[in-house]
Amino acid sequence: MKRLVISALMAVLVQGAACMAQRTYDVNKDVHNGTDHPAYGFTIVLQGTPQLLSHFDGYPTKWRFRTFEKSIVGETTVLYWSDPLNGAGAPVPIPYCNWVHIGYRLDRPADILEAYWTDQNGVVLPGGQIPQPTQTMDLQIVNNRTLSTSLTIKNALRNGLTVTVNVAGYRLWDGQLGLDVLNGENPTLTSGLTPVPGAEGEITLTPGQSKTFRAEVPVSALTPGKMLPSVLLVKTKKDVFTDYAQFYPAMTVPPVVPAVSHVGLIVMATLVLATGAIVIARCPRHTTA
Repeated sequence: MKRLVISALMAVLVQGAACMAQRTYDVNKDVHNGTDHPAYGFTIVLQGTPQLLSHFDGYPTKWRFRTFEKSIVGETTVLYWSDPLNGAGAPVPIPYCNWVHIGYRLDRPADILEAYWTDQNGVVLPGGQIPQPTQTMDLQIVNNRTLSTSLTIKNALRNGLTVTVNVAGYRLWDGQLGLDVLNGENPTLTSGLTPVPGAEGEITLTPGQSKTFRAEVPVSALTPGKMLPSVLLVKTKKDVFTDYAQFYPAMTVPPVVPAVSHVGLIVMATLVLATGAIVIARCPRHTTA
């Protein structure tokens, strides 16, 4: 009986772990050099110390960076791309009015504190600060019937800049896309986007301000037993940047049946333990004379 109780408890805990599976967070950026100066690098400063799972440094036939460095400075993570190359592979700084495509994958979202173009010494160029917003997406399946997506856009910049952005829209995507295809030249990412309710037009955020928008998708439109689709969010600021943010929840789409909530799992585990304790207590004890 003890083995049965332990097995049941383990099953509950495994189910709970599946509900809280790790998610990954991707941000790819098309960034425009509008500084009137040749750029030798680009820096992004993130709040905290998330795990960097991978990074993307640009396309071989376009402007790209030869060197990438990650460093921890206090309670921040600094991502630094440097040593630019042109499409022919020559070491040339990125001229005014040119774009480069970079990206990174984290084990969790992290606020963007700064994003800027740098000179050959890694120092921010005059006019090189990019007013870059942070975005987070929370996905939850409500009553096994609705996929609820909650999008938050935040101005976490520590330099006091105001952020203005357009949300082009979002789409669900089976599986997880690689950083190399999260770009504006992939037509599947720029066509058929669903508008985010309430996020139409320009969104302006003062320092520290955030706005949350919600959208819902019937679970019946998804495939039971498959991984929950990743959510791709596209944000733009004309002649400054385009962001392709991918949220991959690593959760399985459940069948449309009554679900057990996180609270239900805790209650179930408690009942299993209580039942096991009662059964064990009632078991006759064998003694030796």
